Amino acid sequence: MNNEQQNLVMDFQELQNKLQGIMMEKQQLLMQTSEIDRAIKAMKDVSGKTYEMIGTVLIERDKEEISSDLLERKQMLDLRMESLEKSERTIKSRLQSITEKLTGNKGEN
Repeated sequence: MNNEQQNLVMDFQELQNKLQGIMMEKQQLLMQTSEIDRAIKAMKDVSGKTYEMIGTVLIERDKEEISSDLLERKQMLDLRMESLEKSERTIKSRLQSITEKLTGNKGEN
């Protein structure tokens, strides 16, 4: 194996590690998004006092404020998910390119 191939293999391994990290972060974001979705749904059925847990303290807050905060957090998570998906596509494309260089296969299946 020549130096160029060794460098390609090292790049491939590094990209695989990055891809694994992205996949783990996406899973965490999906769990957080699901939790927020459940909270948003629950807020629709709430009448009367509403509370929010801030650290270890339960604070009474306006229902609309809590709902607004939840929607804002969901939007931030959605943006982060879009960013991760873009990175995932880029890395997968680079992995495919490296695979083709290493195998001499130019997309022939």
